[in-house]
Amino acid sequence: MNQEQFIKKINIVLVKIDKMINNCDEYSYTNKQQLITIKNELYNMMNYLNSESIFQQKKGKEFLLSRIVIDSWPFNNEVGKLLVELEEDFNSLRKNIKMSKLKILNETPLDFQEKFLFDNWEVSYLDLMEVNQGSPLVGSLSINGRVIIKEQGFGGPLLYFNRKIYIPVFIRRFCVVGFRLATLNVDDLSIEYIGDIEDLIYLKEIKGNRIYFYTDIYKSTEKNLTLYEQI
Repeated sequence: MNQEQFIKKINIVLVKIDKMINNCDEYSYTNKQQLITIKNELYNMMNYLNSESIFQQKKGKEFLLSRIVIDSWPFNNEVGKLLVELEEDFNSLRKNIKMSKLKILNETPLDFQEKFLFDNWEVSYLDLMEVNQGSPLVGSLSINGRVIIKEQGFGGPLLYFNRKIYIPVFIRRFCVVGFRLATLNVDDLSIEYIGDIEDLIYLKEIKGNRIYFYTDIYKSTEKNLTLYEQI
């Protein structure tokens, strides 16, 4: 489940919770205050996932909808089952949030993570090699076992957001050598370019509708592009 599907599911459950609040006297296993607490927790989940930066998210925040349901709700209650599912879905999404909003702290174009699990897609770099001695690594990409090759290879680190992989592509043509930012749609594996060729593309983060990157290994020059500037 991706973030968009999760938000749709949570909105369906919010409608059901509102109906229960309006008729709370009919339920022996819950009360208005508990239902309001659950509703607030659902909104907190959405706010957590929609926060601009992983550093703005509440550290140590735990969501315990399943504990409420297990402790007092009937085992076969439809809304209770949905609440437990939402908590499981949220925890799965939260594991990926650090790679989706994404402030890369330790990776560099010379040394970066090679294997990922984004929603239902297993992504990994293959046959990584240096462009030149002591220079960035590039290679092919595997998505659920299907090998993707573009130009002279994909660099890193990459970013993932909203079913798309944002990744540098190494280009070597007549009189032109450098990296260009590309988006790879994991649904159909189509690739589109964003922006111009740079000496280096060292991805930093996605924030709002813009993607930020450095053009040198020392992070002295930073640029950004709108995610809609696809060519």
